[in-house]
Amino acid sequence: MLAQVSTIKSQLDPFNAARGEDHLAFWGKHNKYPSQKWWHISKPPPLGPVVEADIGKCLNVETLHLSRRPITQVGIASWTILLAVFHPHPSEQPKYHNVSEPSLVEDKAASSALGYVHDSSRTPSPLAEKPAAGKPWHKTLNSRPLVFHRDVACTEISRMTLISFILLSQAREIYRYDGAAGLRMGFASYNGFYQIEWPIGQRPTLKFEIHEVYQSGKDSFPIFFARRPRKCNEMAVGMIDRGVDVVGKPLKVAFAGRKKPGLYVLKLLAKRFGAQRSAADLYNMLGGEAHGVDYLFREQIYITPAALEFVRELVVPSLVDDKTSNIYVGQSEVATIADCLDHLPWSPLAWSIHRGMKDTLVAYALPFMVAHREPLAKALHDAVTTHTYALRHRGWEPTFVRDHMAQQAASAIRGDNRCSGDVCRIVAAITELLCDKGQVNLDHTKFWAQHLDLPREQGIDEGLSPDTMVAMVKAFFVWWSHEFDYEVYHKLPLRVIVM
Repeated sequence: MLAQVSTIKSQLDPFNAARGEDHLAFWGKHNKYPSQKWWHISKPPPLGPVVEADIGKCLNVETLHLSRRPITQVGIASWTILLAVFHPHPSEQPKYHNVSEPSLVEDKAASSALGYVHDSSRTPSPLAEKPAAGKPWHKTLNSRPLVFHRDVACTEISRMTLISFILLSQAREIYRYDGAAGLRMGFASYNGFYQIEWPIGQRPTLKFEIHEVYQSGKDSFPIFFARRPRKCNEMAVGMIDRGVDVVGKPLKVAFAGRKKPGLYVLKLLAKRFGAQRSAADLYNMLGGEAHGVDYLFREQIYITPAALEFVRELVVPSLVDDKTSNIYVGQSEVATIADCLDHLPWSPLAWSIHRGMKDTLVAYALPFMVAHREPLAKALHDAVTTHTYALRHRGWEPTFVRDHMAQQAASAIRGDNRCSGDVCRIVAAITELLCDKGQVNLDHTKFWAQHLDLPREQGIDEGLSPDTMVAMVKAFFVWWSHEFDYEVYHKLPLRVIVM
């Protein structure tokens, strides 16, 4: 019997087949178990990462790096895949492409002659953090015992952490089945697919898988791109952080949701957001403080106001398909909307966005976007040819830069409100390059505050300043964003097992 103790322990251990690297990847290799006496029959469960997110951080960092395919080792457990495409501290930027030295020298000389100065110390994105020194980023996460469920060693996350991951990856809801059998939901995101199942009487589970198209490794894009949890969460609840006032107090404004068809007057109410439901509740649950946020309230009216009482009329979608609402905006509210547009956060991807905020911002900004469309498309197109070396140096595949990148960027600006995450990254990368000399703060432009009147209908012919270009690109990203149902947290369980 003593000779068979090890075999008996293995047979009684539910994690027996789920402790190795094939199942737990990095954590299977580095799991260390305390020594036990020979008469202890059960083994301790393996340890896995503590996966947490809140209003300002995800995986303990304020800027997260995402990839479209796993960079680190993955196992059978899908949480190992999730942590292979969300990177708190990528220790190294892998290289997909080998660029020949002669063409590099030629492109570098051309870019320098046209005003781009190569600096090897620059990071690929202004949002990127420096890699963490020392131990691998996996070891920067806290650990806790895993949960055995359906033959898989699972970790557990909160409802708010799940929502944060969905928002970071610009996900949109694909299906939702909610009935007597339970809940099933699917979210397709830029770098993977989230499948949530909650059968009646059973524990809720989450599975994450990457898209098949990216598994082959044939990718023309840089490996990593940066996202900020705080900005993704704020955009989802319809809030813009406008900095601080003259005495250092934060200035934050939230937008009303989409309404039924009718006539509305927009009013700015101080500290009113905390009295709202759903979006404010979600913001509080994520760790924000809704009571300190101003609110752009839509007050319904039943007769058209006098022309002297408003300076802009916005036509926005309503809760009824094929019907619209009219919003009348006064001078002070126009200045508030312009300030919100100037303080839109910069991002290499569009957003999973609050639809009421999207409606208002797009209705206000669209005349300017149309007027600047051709100059912006031309500037982005010409920049690719001008700065080929700089783009290749930042990780873009040479053939893609030469043959496709310029046309895709220009076509995106000339197109409609449907745009993929790939094209958003292309447009953002070119814009960052053109603004690389520190001439503009990507998070804070001045264009909208200086253009409170509608543009002339025939558009503009002159070139674009870096500030104008950033302002237009951020407005286009709002237009291209997916509408996020911020009430989804009502349907989700408080804790979810990630299989």
